[in-house]
Amino acid sequence: MSFETEKQVGRLSGQSAAELDLPWLLFKLKQNVYTINSGIVTSIQLLPEDVTPVATSMNVFRGIINFRGSILPLLDMRRFFGLQTILEEHAQIVSTLTAIKNSHQEWVQALKETVYKSAPFTKATDPTKCMLGKFLQSSAFGSHAMAVAQKNIIPVHDKFHAVAGEVLAIRKDLSLSKEERDSRMQKKYLEAEGYLPTIISLIDAIDTAFLRSNTEMVIVVSNGSQTLGIVVDEVLAVDQVEIITDEENFPEFQEKDYFVGVAHSSKVPGEILLISEDTLIGVIKKYEDSLRN
Repeated sequence: MSFETEKQVGRLSGQSAAELDLPWLLFKLKQNVYTINSGIVTSIQLLPEDVTPVATSMNVFRGIINFRGSILPLLDMRRFFGLQTILEEHAQIVSTLTAIKNSHQEWVQALKETVYKSAPFTKATDPTKCMLGKFLQSSAFGSHAMAVAQKNIIPVHDKFHAVAGEVLAIRKDLSLSKEERDSRMQKKYLEAEGYLPTIISLIDAIDTAFLRSNTEMVIVVSNGSQTLGIVVDEVLAVDQVEIITDEENFPEFQEKDYFVGVAHSSKVPGEILLISEDTLIGVIKKYEDSLRN
């Protein structure tokens, strides 16, 4: 029996997708992994650009798209689970990266004041203590693109901050004449100034990597009579999973009626949250009711 035929027979006989022992579709939202049974999945595609907003009392819906000649409502799974949306996360990253770029421009100006006007240098010499260093340590660079952006910026950023320590060491070196100290400090300042455009460019690359690694996907799910598109960050795999439904193993989620257990997969490490098929499909009726309100 083919995969498609098994799903059709299951629907006709009243079996749920899970009861057919079909594989499970694993997808990601932020750093969490979720799964639904592949028996209710009819299609997977990139989120189209032409999503039409719809006035509804349910803010968890992104809008509608034309799917094979029919109207398909899109459920934003991040909103559904109370998570920060992609747009909100990107706006926050843009704001943070802008502040980081400004702080590094101020850092160079402060070093200039130290070199040319003997002002005390109060900015960070440790690359892990500045805004960028703290951002790199606190952010989860799960995607390949983001990890590459982080890997590229760290060596240059380390050299950039090291210049300040070298300037301060030169200023304290009394074995040098004042003219020699000034000359060496000025050369070091110019070195830091030369790093700045590269630093700014690599900071912008982090934003570009975020956008590249957050191309949202639409998973089309159906129970045979009702169809819904769910918007997710990334589809990870299709796999057989080991399911644990003992509530003691996931007490933090047991009050959420859309989680019915946790699962483990050979393809994705860690715990995977098992989403209720009935609850997910049931959202369609709530959406239809919201259009009438």
